[in-house]
Amino acid sequence: MTEAMFGADPDVDRAVDDLCADYERTGLPLELSRIERMASVRKLSFPQIEQIMDRLAVASVSVIGGASESEASSETPSMEVAGGDIEDHVRGILDHRLLTAEKESELGRAMAAGRAAALEICAGRDTARARDAVARGEQSRDQMASANYRLVWSWSTKYAAMTGIDRLDLFQDGVIGLLRAVDKFDAEIGFRFSTYAVYWIRQAIQRAIADKGRTVRLPVWVHDQVLRLGRATRLLWRELGVRPSIAKLAEELAMDRDRVAFLQALADLVPASLDAHTLGGEGDPLVETVAGDQDTPEQCAEREELAEIVRRAIHTLPPGVREIMFRRAGIGNDRAETLETIARSFGITRERVRQLEAKGLAKLRIRVPPMLGLAPIPTVRSTKRPKGKKQADQTSVKSGETTSE
Repeated sequence: MTEAMFGADPDVDRAVDDLCADYERTGLPLELSRIERMASVRKLSFPQIEQIMDRLAVASVSVIGGASESEASSETPSMEVAGGDIEDHVRGILDHRLLTAEKESELGRAMAAGRAAALEICAGRDTARARDAVARGEQSRDQMASANYRLVWSWSTKYAAMTGIDRLDLFQDGVIGLLRAVDKFDAEIGFRFSTYAVYWIRQAIQRAIADKGRTVRLPVWVHDQVLRLGRATRLLWRELGVRPSIAKLAEELAMDRDRVAFLQALADLVPASLDAHTLGGEGDPLVETVAGDQDTPEQCAEREELAEIVRRAIHTLPPGVREIMFRRAGIGNDRAETLETIARSFGITRERVRQLEAKGLAKLRIRVPPMLGLAPIPTVRSTKRPKGKKQADQTSVKSGETTSE
C-alpha cells in the first residue's frame, strides 16, 4: 500500500526506515531539525522530504518543529560589546545571544530547506508544507543575522577608527555584507559561520569606504590597489628600515613603475577648498584663479549676436547660393553636408558647388564687416593675366630695354 501511494524511492525508503528506528529506540518525538540534517547529508530534494514527512505521518511517528525554549536559553550567553559610548538603539540591536555550532548548522539547514521550498512554489507546486518551510527559512535567516550583528559592529568600529567615517554608516554597510553571507552559507562546509562571514562583512565595509571615504570618489578596484600599495609600503619599510623606492614597490606588487607612481600620487592627494586663499592665505581665493570650461554670459551673448548677423547676411545672397551656404555650415539642421551630397541634390558637379560657395564667401566678406561696424575685408584678386597680354608685355619690356640701350 505504501509503494502504491507514494511510489518506490530507495532514498526515501532508507530515510524513513532510519527515522522510524530512531523513534522506536528513543520513544520520543522526532525533531524537524533531525529530518533536515539527514536530508542535507544525503542530498535529498524537497519533494523527497515531503514524501518522508507523509510516510512518517502514515506510520504515526510524531514530528515536532525547531528547538525548544530550554535549548535556546542554554546557548552561549551574550558578551559585552567593546565601547561604552554605544547608542541605546544600537545596544538593543547588538543584544543577541551567540549561537553554538550545532545551532548554526540547524539554522543553515532550515534556510536551505526554505530556499528549496521556494523553488518548488515558483515551479507551481505550492503546498502547505512548502509554505511552512519557507517561513521557517526566513525566521532562521533573521535569527542567524541578528546573532552576528556584534561581529559587524566590531569590524565597523575598527574601520571607523582608521578612516574617520561614522561607524553607524559602516555598520549599515557591514550588515549588507552579513546578509549576503547568510544567503550563501552552507551548513555542511564544517566551518563556523563567523569565519565565513568575515570576508563578506569586510568586503562590504571596504567598498563603502571606497564610495564615501574620499571627497573625490575612486573606483573600487583603484581603491583596492591603493590599499595594497599602503600595505606593501609599510611592510617594506619595516624590513628595510627606510622608505621603499618605486622600483622596490613595483617588484613587490608586480606592477610597472608608472602605475606605482600614479597610485602614490592618488594616495597623497589632498582635496583643496575653492574658498581657500592662495599665497599662504594672502592671495585671491582659489575659485578666482581656476579657469572655467564654460563661456561667460558675455561670451554667449556675443556669439549669438554674431551668428544672427551672419544669418541676415546669408539671407541677402541669391536663393541657390544661400541654400548651399546654409547646408555647408550646418545651419538649420545642426549637420554640415559635404560638397558631394549637395552636388547630388542639385544635380550639378562637385566643383560647381565649390565655386558657388566661394562666391558666397566672397560676398559675405564684403557685407558682414560693415554690419559689425568694421571695414570690409579686401578681396584678393588673381594676378594671372591672359597669355596674349603677358607675351605683349614681355615684348614691350624687351623693346624698352633695347630702346634704352
